[in-house]
Amino acid sequence: AVVFSGSAAVAGGGGTGLAASGSGVWAENQIGTRVRAGSLTLQGLGSRPSLLAAQDIAVLAANRSRITAFAGAASLAAAVGGGTGAAVSVGVSLARNVIDGEITAELQGARVTQARTLTVRASSDADIQVFSLAASIAAGFGGGTGVGVSGAGASAMNIILADTRAALADSEV
Repeated sequence: AVVFSGSAAVAGGGGTGLAASGSGVWAENQIGTRVRAGSLTLQGLGSRPSLLAAQDIAVLAANRSRITAFAGAASLAAAVGGGTGAAVSVGVSLARNVIDGEITAELQGARVTQARTLTVRASSDADIQVFSLAASIAAGFGGGTGVGVSGAGASAMNIILADTRAALADSEV
């Protein structure tokens, strides 16, 4: 995601010049994944396990979610006055990114025959890359009084949650 906000203000006056400028941006990205690979046989009266017959058996579940984000805000204010010049500028950039995943690789209630290799693997390799930027400039010019006030703030909050599980349960290998 790329989000940018910009603002500018310019003022002039014979006696008083006032300028105010503000810019803000909020970027939020969320990914929720549920990845499941495997064989499941519910055990009950008269049920038989799933039969898996092969030389090489692999049960693989993977999460490779990615978030790449840029959030930027810029603000500029300038004021010129013969007697008083006052300028105020504020820029704010906020970014929030969340990846939440549940990754399961499982053989349950299976009967494995003739297998040379059996691999049951679950992996999570989620990644968040974010750049959050805020800039602000203010200037005030006056023959008697000149005032300039500027403020900028940037925040990036990144959260990665993952339940990753590989299991071999109630199976004959």
